Amino acid sequence: MDPNNTQNLWELVDCADLAVRTASELRKFRSAHRPPDMQVLSRALEFLSQAGTGAAFVSGQATQLRGTTLKPSNWATDAYLRTVQLAEPDYQAIRAYLDQIASVLRKLVSSGDLPPATLDTPILFFEKLGDVIGSRADQTLHAEAEPGLLD
Repeated sequence: MDPNNTQNLWELVDCADLAVRTASELRKFRSAHRPPDMQVLSRALEFLSQAGTGAAFVSGQATQLRGTTLKPSNWATDAYLRTVQLAEPDYQAIRAYLDQIASVLRKLVSSGDLPPATLDTPILFFEKLGDVIGSRADQTLHAEAEPGLLD
């Protein structure tokens, strides 16, 4: 396997793990009011920060990426577009959306309690993110199996 594809696949697997675990933790909290795994929420907040930084960079609201790549922003943008069913991204709206989700997660981390309905948007986002990442992983594996097909 091409080392670049291997690295890309590991990044996708890591992000898929993050998306699935975060959605699961939020669903468990919403349905059974079980305390969420704070390590999972911390990883989710880091992802949202990186994705928001990328969206700010693309929209011209930031001049630097500060040690991250645009991959989290690209993945979050795709999940956002699937969630709100738009064809074209509005990076300022995406940044606001990601900030809204991060705010909910921070409140959950700090207070340990939220009205269950406030988790609907974050759950939907992380479910869609998992779908996006799964599709990208499939494409990466398919491209490796048939070189030149998706180049």
